Amino acid sequence: MTALAAIFHQAGSPFTFETVPVRELQEGETLVEVICCSLCRSDLHTQQGLRNEPSPTILGHEILGRVIESRAGMAVGTRVTWGIAASCGECYFCLKGIPQKCGELFKYGHMRVSDEEPLSGGLATHILLRKGTTILAVPDALSDEVGSLANCAMATASAVIRASGAAPGDVAVVMGAGILGVTACAMLHSRGCQVFIFDRVSASLPRASAFGAAAIADNEESLRSIAAEATSDRGADVCLELSGQLEGVGMALKLARTGGSVVLAGTTTPVGEVAVAPEQIVRRLLKIVGVHNYAPADLADGLEFLRGHHRAYPFQDLIGPIFPLTQVDAAFSAAGQSAGKRVMVRPNG
Repeated sequence: MTALAAIFHQAGSPFTFETVPVRELQEGETLVEVICCSLCRSDLHTQQGLRNEPSPTILGHEILGRVIESRAGMAVGTRVTWGIAASCGECYFCLKGIPQKCGELFKYGHMRVSDEEPLSGGLATHILLRKGTTILAVPDALSDEVGSLANCAMATASAVIRASGAAPGDVAVVMGAGILGVTACAMLHSRGCQVFIFDRVSASLPRASAFGAAAIADNEESLRSIAAEATSDRGADVCLELSGQLEGVGMALKLARTGGSVVLAGTTTPVGEVAVAPEQIVRRLLKIVGVHNYAPADLADGLEFLRGHHRAYPFQDLIGPIFPLTQVDAAFSAAGQSAGKRVMVRPNG
């Protein structure tokens, strides 16, 4: 059996297409036919040269597929999603409860293509899931496109909300109205939080109301005024930085109330440094947490949230153009011009 894969070599160069032999499965592995792969911002950053990944590689980690063969107990034909990475379960970090930082981490869509690991990304007709990968069945009620958001945007938002400790009645501020931002907004709203959202790109803001935002702002002065009025000037209970912008980090630190939580998850590429007054962190009892990737439980929570709320919030509206695998260069071009929407690739038509 063979698979067709789009191979990324370096920024600025077109993808090449290679027919890849599918090796025999080992114990604990699962072969999946890729139904849908969406282009995450990290994929664009790699393609644009803003982040470095081993190459040649098969990009794509926000994926939904169908089981073709499994030696991990998955039923053939099951429509599935899975964790962004496989972990060993035995190293120091796995035993400390952060398997996403496993010492032997294998991250889908981020690995160099080799004879041993020929199919490790979503921009191919098939992908081979390693032992140690969390694999979950996707509910029939979810479309392929919405379901594909589960193993990146949804799971990451779940990890962020968990880290924040957000509770019913809290006032939450979200920096960034991209897909991660509006997803987090919906999750906060669903648990009874009052949510305010900020983004300099005002065109991205109006849809935030449909995801539960009580108010939107495209400048710091407006956001500070909204938060002050809602909290009698005490500050927000929870501030989430999901824009990836240095400005958002500084604003989150300023807006959090005494004893509040600040969660940073958007800045996964270098953006510079922000001035922090340690005395303020001490006196204001601030909790500052970084979130990168997510734990298996966050994927399960994100998928469950989608199952229960995909009709309450317009997740289908987040889906952009859909391309075949052979037009992957055009798909990346479209994704660069489709802010706030996920461009999709359907490798098998």
